[in-house]
Amino acid sequence: MFPYPVSAQSPQKRIYIANDDHTDFLWTAGENVYKQAFLEMIDYYINLANTTSGNPSQYQSRFNLDGSYWVDVYEKNRTTAQFDQLIEKIQSGHITMPLNGLSIVYGGQPTETVLRGMYYPGLLERRYGLDINLAMAMENMTMPYGLGTLWSGAGGKYSWQGVCNCSTVVTGAENRPQEIYWWNGIDGSRILMKWNSLLGGN
Repeated sequence: MFPYPVSAQSPQKRIYIANDDHTDFLWTAGENVYKQAFLEMIDYYINLANTTSGNPSQYQSRFNLDGSYWVDVYEKNRTTAQFDQLIEKIQSGHITMPLNGLSIVYGGQPTETVLRGMYYPGLLERRYGLDINLAMAMENMTMPYGLGTLWSGAGGKYSWQGVCNCSTVVTGAENRPQEIYWWNGIDGSRILMKWNSLLGGN
């Protein structure tokens, strides 16, 4: 998600919601097939960002990577010049990289694993002056209460979530009273959450 600039007097906030590919790493193919898809997709969206750069801001291409692992794969398999172009697109907000490595199940991880999973994004933040403030755990039926606090402590400000209807036993998972709300931590931290209600079947 990209905060859309508005004046200080504006009574309305505008949020630009970027296109996202839900990868499900290793769900339908092997590691090499997914890595190739990462490379091709990033190349495509860098090119699309360049192609639309002369358009008004709201009509420029935006794309959200499913995890920081995509960027790691890109750094290891493309030239320095190509990687620099990706970093430039992340800096400009045309491509977003989240704090999480992949779309994974957080209920099965110890705290240290969650923190180690954000090491690479933190490294890039320090190296390139990036501000990575999005984290996500899509499809998780429930999430550990302290996860939002860990994300917030690592610089996370925004998240989005939606429950897959494929296996949940959580009743009422298909809707929330509010689609956008603060995920508050016990320590007073908070992350702005966008809930995606399930409309219809899976």
